[in-house]
Formats: sequence, structure tokens, C-alpha cells
Amino acid sequence: MAAVMGLTRKGARRAMTAIALTVTVAVLATGCVMLPGRVADPTAPPRATGGASAPPGGPSAPEPAAVAGAKSDLARLTVDRGGASGVYDRAAFGEPWADVDGNGCDTRNDVLRRDLRQVGVRPGTCRVSRGILVDPYDGERVAFVSGAATSELVQIDHVVSLSYAWRHGAEGWTAARRLAFANDPGDLVAVSERMNDAKGSFGPGQWLPPSATGRCVFVVRWVTVMAEYGLTVHPGDRAAAERVLRTC
Repeated sequence: MAAVMGLTRKGARRAMTAIALTVTVAVLATGCVMLPGRVADPTAPPRATGGASAPPGGPSAPEPAAVAGAKSDLARLTVDRGGASGVYDRAAFGEPWADVDGNGCDTRNDVLRRDLRQVGVRPGTCRVSRGILVDPYDGERVAFVSGAATSELVQIDHVVSLSYAWRHGAEGWTAARRLAFANDPGDLVAVSERMNDAKGSFGPGQWLPPSATGRCVFVVRWVTVMAEYGLTVHPGDRAAAERVLRTC
């Protein structure tokens, strides 16, 4: 504890988080967990990482039919550099993590229950208290423990970000359609804090996952959502998605 007290507030929080995760992993008997770290400047163009693939027990590559469908969907997307008359505001997409399907659970916890392994739920609630994430973008295993200092280590990514959707057609949608999009499980995936920070609101022309499997997972889902909602695509994102799909 003396070492922790000597750190900055941010450093202390990170150190306490590491201690909490160590204890949790021991209890869950899940083996070694790599904690997320910071990455290089995410505004730089995407760089492939030489054929890295998912580790044993990691995410599965998309089925050939899904890849073929994404290629077909991509060919039909309208190319447009994007823009909007109004400034993007998260509030335009309604209440974050609303219970749009009426199952009594908010969208965040619905996605955590779907995507995590060894899930624990607080008795009498829908709230996920613990679990193990195998990140679909890089295969990293992250222990999830609900709490002020630990919940942020597992986040929910909008595969097609809300701001990207806004610039490529969502500005003209009804409020109800934007709310549905923001809570659509097809556009949502649990990922590590590190991957979510790196991806941000980028499309595949500016960011791609570091593993070959992750790139296919991301691009297939990204294209599928874009087509489902009739969004337009930036030419750079279309070209990058096409290149990735050729490798899947």
C-alpha cells in the first residue's frame, strides 16, 4: 500500500485496479490476464501486424457465408465523403443503454451477458457482476469485475460509431430510429478499454484491429451494419474494407 500511496491519483487507481483483478482472476481460476495498456496515436493510418491471428480460445473467424454477404453489401453501399448540417451530439441518439427490447435489462448488460464467458449476475437483477472477455479484435483476455475502478476495463463498442452514422445518414433519421441504432446488438460488441480507445469513432480506413481474425470480425460486422441501415460510406473506408474482405 505504501507504494500505491506514492503514486499520482491516476497511477494509484491503475495500481489498485491491478490488485483487484489479480484477486478476481485467482477466484475465477481463469489463468493469467493481461491488463490493457495505452496504444500509439490512433489518428495514424491503420497498419497491419503481419498475419497475427487469434490465440487458442480466442474469437472465431467469420463464416464464409458472412464474408460473402459482406462483400455483396459493400458493393451496394453509396460512396459519400459524409457530412451533416448539424454538429454531432450523443443526445441525438437518445438515452444511453436504453431497454429498447423491453426485457427489463439495459442494453449494456444485455451485451455483457452475451459476450462474456463465466458470467456472474447479481441476484435478482440483470446486472453482470463478473466475467471474462476474450476481445474479438485482438484476442486479449480481460477479467471483468463490476465496480467504479474496474468496470471500465471492459467497454461496449459501437462497431459503426454513432458519430460516423450521423455524418453518413443518421442525421436525417427519426429519433426512434437513432435510439434503435444506438442500442442494436448487431452494432454492439464488448471489447477491452484499450481496443475501444484505439478504435474511437474511426471506420476501417483509419483503424483496423491488430490481428488478422480481428480485422475480419470487425469489417464483416461494420459492413453488415452499414448496409442494414442504408448508411453511405467514405471512399477510404470502402477501399480498406474491400482489402480486408479479400483476406478473410
